[in-house]
Amino acid sequence: SDPAKLQPLPGRLPGERDDLSGHSNLIHSLAVGSNVLVSGSGDDTARVWSLDSDAGVTRCAHVLEHPQWVTSVHVDKGLIATGCGDGKVRVWSVSLGSMLYDLAGHSRAVDSVFLLGDTLASGGHDKA
Repeated sequence: SDPAKLQPLPGRLPGERDDLSGHSNLIHSLAVGSNVLVSGSGDDTARVWSLDSDAGVTRCAHVLEHPQWVTSVHVDKGLIATGCGDGKVRVWSVSLGSMLYDLAGHSRAVDSVFLLGDTLASGGHDKA
């Protein structure tokens, strides 16, 4: 499948476009945090991309494995929230790439996640 495209807005940001290759299926969601970009895909993974603008390097820092497709991602203050086709929301450490919480609560796929401080919100196919 096509890689995610990382490119500056014309006249706004310096630099060149960067292709983030690694996913083997559609990318469903993207989120940008402090020096990272997170992508969620139909290949049952979320990828954490380290963005080092000083060195001009973009690399995959972590691959976060899921049992089904990753529908949504959000990043805030060192944490990543992922929504999954299995109805669960997972919270991960940005720096370690390790899962901190595995949260049930939806009976169908999670469509959206939002993480801000100690508040986590999610919405799903189950209309909850």
